[in-house]
Amino acid sequence: MKPTLQAHLLERAASFLVMADHVAEPEARLCGEPLLQNVGYALELGLKALLVERGWDDDRCRTEVRHDIAKALGEAAQVGFVPAHPDLATLIATISPLL
Repeated sequence: MKPTLQAHLLERAASFLVMADHVAEPEARLCGEPLLQNVGYALELGLKALLVERGWDDDRCRTEVRHDIAKALGEAAQVGFVPAHPDLATLIATISPLL
């Protein structure tokens, strides 16, 4: 059985979080930009998965949101998403230029 688009997006988001965790390990000697990029990609895909769950399709995500995670957050808010942490928008504004 082929996974749904939402499942695929969430799987990819999780893989970016694993990579973020990996580059944050002391022996990796990486952090900063690579860490934030991976977190940003995970946020992008997670927000797109939420949009798909709320009725968006891949084409709409690709054309209306593209890789703009601030826009993805705004669109997600329009369909009822409320972040678990109030500083999510600040985090996204901080890492957006790195993507």
